[in-house]
Amino acid sequence: MYKQRRWETEHGSIELTTDAKAKRTQHIAALVAQAYGHWRRGDEPGAEALCLDILKADVANAGALHILGVIANRRGHHRDASAYLRRAIQSDPKLVDAHIGLGEALRALQQFVGATAAFNRAIELEPHNGRALSNLTQLQQLVGRFSSKFDYDRYGPEDYSSDNSLKFSGASILIIAYLSRHFIYPIIAVASGMFLRRSNLDMTAPVVLLSDSTLVLASIPAVLVFVLSALCKHSSPAWMRWSWHHGRVLLLSAAITDAALLIRLAKAEFDGPLTIYLVLDTCIVLYILLSRRLQDTFASFPTRAPLAS
Repeated sequence: MYKQRRWETEHGSIELTTDAKAKRTQHIAALVAQAYGHWRRGDEPGAEALCLDILKADVANAGALHILGVIANRRGHHRDASAYLRRAIQSDPKLVDAHIGLGEALRALQQFVGATAAFNRAIELEPHNGRALSNLTQLQQLVGRFSSKFDYDRYGPEDYSSDNSLKFSGASILIIAYLSRHFIYPIIAVASGMFLRRSNLDMTAPVVLLSDSTLVLASIPAVLVFVLSALCKHSSPAWMRWSWHHGRVLLLSAAITDAALLIRLAKAEFDGPLTIYLVLDTCIVLYILLSRRLQDTFASFPTRAPLAS
């Protein structure tokens, strides 16, 4: 006797056995079609309720997620819409309407690069889709064309900031923090000393510092990159743009200078910690030279200030 399970909804129930998967799939497809019917007739509450019910049985159902995303878009809940539509695309990457809907949601959120990427992906799937072409044309007229090097397959909309610049990856953030450490050490030392004095403890601050202050020189380029990432805007002067686009050179100089100063201070006595630092600096240099994401990050730049939707 087959083990049975029961799926119940407000719109009917179906007894499922291990041999009834096809029947279950057909039943869900019929409910999705019914939800599309509610939506096309303007019955958004009915469509929404049915889609939420469908997701209880099939959490990754692309059709139900798409309808919920469209409804959220119409209600002005664009963040919720983008979340639903991303899930729909994850379930069915060829669902053209979901890509278009995602582009519309991101455009409303003023994430113009991501919106452009979503519309482009829809056009790749259906080159003559009038809705996608119209949306892309209107968006390009609004904010201008974006660099074609940032393609949808390499980066997703979530990889871009609201000012349309490519975000640093997690690895890049860690590298910048590491190369900036000679600026961070003194701050930690001062903070630790103040805490110990307040606590009336007669002991050395529990921070291991490299004694030579010239090491701070190695951190200056990395700190400059951090400052630029915070200050760069679409209206930034030419020198700031030039500095940002040469960010990889700044990080390379920080890593190489760090290694050179450590070797000089150690006077060729390669103990354990120094060896670890040099290995890290070598890996960082290779990452800076080879990382396409880091190269594209410094190639991008805020295109415009956020525009009112």
